[in-house]
Amino acid sequence: MSIDLATSIATWQRVSVDGSFEESMDALESIVAHLDSGELTLDQSLDCFELGARLSNRCQRLLEQAELRIELVQRSLEVDLSTEPPF
Repeated sequence: MSIDLATSIATWQRVSVDGSFEESMDALESIVAHLDSGELTLDQSLDCFELGARLSNRCQRLLEQAELRIELVQRSLEVDLSTEPPF
C-alpha cells in the first residue's frame, strides 16, 4: 500500500468516527475517486469500500441529528408564538 493511500486511510478512519459532515463527504468523494481509478488492489478496494460504508453511515447520522435540531427549533418557535400575547 502506498504511503499516500495509507495516510488517507488513517485520515478516513478518524473522520468516520469524529469528523464533521463536510469532512465525511470529502472523504467519501476521495474514496470514490480512488476506487474509480482502478489502481487499487482487491484488499485496498475492500478497505476503501468498508470505510466508505462507515462514512456514509456517519453522514446519515449527522443529517438525522440536523433534522432533529430543526424540528426542535420549529417546535419551540410554535410554542413561543402560541404563548405570546396578542397585540
